[in-house]
Amino acid sequence: MTGTHATRRAGFTLIELLVVISIIAVIAALAGVALLSTSESQRRNSVDQQVDKLQKALDSEYGTVLANASKEANIPPAVVTYADGVPRARALWAAANLRRNFPDTFAEAGARVTVVPGFQLEALAPFNGLAGAGNPHEESAALLYIVLTQKSASGGGSTAGSGDELGQTRDVTLNGRPFKVFVDAWGNSIGFVRWETGTEAVNRRVPGVGGNFDPLDTSNLVSGWTDTTKRAWAASSGMFNTGRPTPNWPNNGAPPMNRMVSVYSPGKDKAVGTADDQLGIRLKQLGAKGKQ
Repeated sequence: MTGTHATRRAGFTLIELLVVISIIAVIAALAGVALLSTSESQRRNSVDQQVDKLQKALDSEYGTVLANASKEANIPPAVVTYADGVPRARALWAAANLRRNFPDTFAEAGARVTVVPGFQLEALAPFNGLAGAGNPHEESAALLYIVLTQKSASGGGSTAGSGDELGQTRDVTLNGRPFKVFVDAWGNSIGFVRWETGTEAVNRRVPGVGGNFDPLDTSNLVSGWTDTTKRAWAASSGMFNTGRPTPNWPNNGAPPMNRMVSVYSPGKDKAVGTADDQLGIRLKQLGAKGKQ
């Protein structure tokens, strides 16, 4: 035959093969990014939900202690005398009991709490023997577990059990002693801070906690004490909104504006006090999906 016939190709050229491989690689990369994004989002949601659950449990305990202390009928005479009467004594008594029941460091947990000069409350039994020198965040995480599982320590009058119903836990060793802590989806220990500062609360747009409002002293009996010596003592105690810089994270140097406890997770970066930290007080106000 004298005519020519087109040759049927048996496969791809090298260039075509490289193009196909490149397309597949791009698709795989995009799929990986999407999968990673979904996984990250699921973790964040999981952390939000766990922090919110722990915050609600902690709020319940806090409310029990505050209610019991605020209606205490047998405030020691030494406290009433120093406070110039029962109304101010109740504020002092409530603040001291909250400090004793919700310590956020080992050093504080194992120490006596001064209600007024010359009268102290002993440390609670579950906190006996604790001393500082550990990691503050890990200490607060261990104390959070103790507070929520040994309710007799914080006013509930009964134990909650193992704590597993409140989320995933793990065993840790602090200062040579074994403890349990709650952990989040990033693998962080979940801790808590007792004094949340006004500046931080405003930054997180939490309503109802700004200004000079102090829920332990709604009539400003303590911060407005006419006895300047006693008012100065109250300021140094750090229990009232009298302008003393807060001793605790997350905003050292800002005066405390409210008395509450807040669960927090250090977030994905695992660093305390950074932008991705999740605080329970914010979730309580904005909802478990309300991250900024």
